[in-house]
Amino acid sequence: MFIFESKTKMKKYRVKLTAAEKADAKQNIESGKSSKTKLKRAQILLGSDESDGGKNMTDEEISKAYDVSLRTIERTRQRCVESGYELAIKGKPRPLNARIKIDGDAEAYLVATSCSEAPEGYEKWTLELLAQELKKNGYVMSISREAIRQTLKKTKRNHGRKNIS
Repeated sequence: MFIFESKTKMKKYRVKLTAAEKADAKQNIESGKSSKTKLKRAQILLGSDESDGGKNMTDEEISKAYDVSLRTIERTRQRCVESGYELAIKGKPRPLNARIKIDGDAEAYLVATSCSEAPEGYEKWTLELLAQELKKNGYVMSISREAIRQTLKKTKRNHGRKNIS
């Protein structure tokens, strides 16, 4: 009978938490008021901690103990080492109020245009043609094809087709 031992790779990012960071991570876990994501990140960092008194668990042990993937553990350690403890726990800030490119008038014009006949020389409207049309008629200064796609996706359009049941 052969026994295969998995060769664990060396950790590229080694976490050594300060006493204040350990206390904060423990407080996040014990308070029960943190989000699930923050809780998992705190558990990962405490498990990965290689400082004096740290758990110094392997990635496999952390994965089994806290039910997280190995890649999540690696990313959390990397973020802690490269960007600091706070960013590792809280994550990257997200933009809250992104500027709206298409207002109601522009959206109505976009939907009406997409349902109309395509310009001469084209079989159907493309996202690029629709973007050019919005710019040409002064509804927007600039707009991406993705913004056009997302706007059209959320509307129910009928391109003159009849429902055949």
